[in-house]
Amino acid sequence: MSEYHPDMVDRPKAHLAGGLQREFGGLWTGVALHYEAVPPGAPVSHEMRLCEAVARSFLHPIVVRANKIGCPGARRALGLLDDDLALAERMSEKAGVAFDTLRHALAETPCLAAPPAAVSLDPNHDEPDVVVGYVQPKEAMSLLRRWQVDYAQVPVVPLSSFLAICAWVVVRAHKLDEICMSLGCLDSRRFGGIGSDTLAVGMPSARARQIIST
Repeated sequence: MSEYHPDMVDRPKAHLAGGLQREFGGLWTGVALHYEAVPPGAPVSHEMRLCEAVARSFLHPIVVRANKIGCPGARRALGLLDDDLALAERMSEKAGVAFDTLRHALAETPCLAAPPAAVSLDPNHDEPDVVVGYVQPKEAMSLLRRWQVDYAQVPVVPLSSFLAICAWVVVRAHKLDEICMSLGCLDSRRFGGIGSDTLAVGMPSARARQIIST
């Protein structure tokens, strides 16, 4: 997938993602987890990785049913796959990384306790669970500075080169109510449109709303 840049997108700035884009730059979208039913709109008819859905949602809204999440890592992150040993073996064969290394990495990787029925992604979401942005390092520094000033604390931002967007940005921000940053993984840089000078940021929507209101 091609890299995404802010000048590719022309959108209203009234929503939360637009406020973050106006305040800090980069590209932003809202991610909502739907547990009761699939939301209105036409869900994608083919399998899609969550990182790819994030990138495509910068241009237009996306709805992905749980059974259409195509990446095993994203399925694990969303609580749809609970066999870490099989996933570690599959990742080991694909990436050429030792099985035990991946088994330990997965044990530290956040995942949802219960899977959603669908995920919707839209920069115009009124009340998303999480907002996700693709930003440059200087923009990330400005956002991190605002977080530290507002909350008077240094955030803990672990980094992983596996399941980077699905688990370490979307799911971790949602579960732990924290700001999360990621340099991406091989798949999210290939399929998720993360550029060589870009990193990904995730925040719970309530935290993000507070930040842009200060």
